[in-house]
Amino acid sequence: MNVVIKRFAGILLYDDLHIHVIPNIEAMREIGVPESNIVAFLTKQPQAFTPNANRFKEIVEEEKKMGFNPTKMMFGAAIHAMRGMSKSNWEKKVEVYKKWGLFEDEMLVAFVKHPRFLREKGVPESNIVALFTRHPQAFMAKADRFKKIVEEVKKMGFNPTKMIFVAIHVLRAMIKSTWEKKVAVSKKWGLSEDEILVAFVKHPQCMLVSKDKIMGMMDFFVNKMGWESSIIARRPMLLCLSFNCNDANI
Repeated sequence: MNVVIKRFAGILLYDDLHIHVIPNIEAMREIGVPESNIVAFLTKQPQAFTPNANRFKEIVEEEKKMGFNPTKMMFGAAIHAMRGMSKSNWEKKVEVYKKWGLFEDEMLVAFVKHPRFLREKGVPESNIVALFTRHPQAFMAKADRFKKIVEEVKKMGFNPTKMIFVAIHVLRAMIKSTWEKKVAVSKKWGLSEDEILVAFVKHPQCMLVSKDKIMGMMDFFVNKMGWESSIIARRPMLLCLSFNCNDANI
């Protein structure tokens, strides 16, 4: 515990430190979570330790049943994701994913097999944890589709050791026809497929923008501002700006 306090003295500010936090730390030690991982969880996701002891143990047991390895950083990320979710909330989400053709046993496997696949492809544990924490829905894809997305992302030129998880999230959230429509809209402004791909690699979120917004933003920058379309391709985050192009007075 001394190591934890030295690394994250703010944990002492929790009013329920002796009621919840310390027992939960001990619970993690008992199941074999390395001390270094506990320290990492406390510094990055201290709120994961705040559920009452009984709920914390329930979450830990649920994760073990799912197949999470206590020695991996994903174990702590899963606790963080599940701590704010009631059983009824989980069941509602299960029903939604079932409508997409993903059954509960496949969901449980996805949270174990998909991270393993990412590790095999050279994605650092920290990036896998970031993907799970920020975009857990990215894992809600059947094995074949998930592997196909990862392979596509690598072919696009993403470095597995960098922010590849953002691209995985974007592609998983988009069907092929939607991607093609957005590419077609961008081409209308003179951008080549290579330029569009470079823009996506630089700022994957640019492809989450609707095709109508792409049209509006390109019209603003090219026709009203007089810029070359290639400028937007080199700075794709411009497409994600939030303002009404029609009302802008330049």
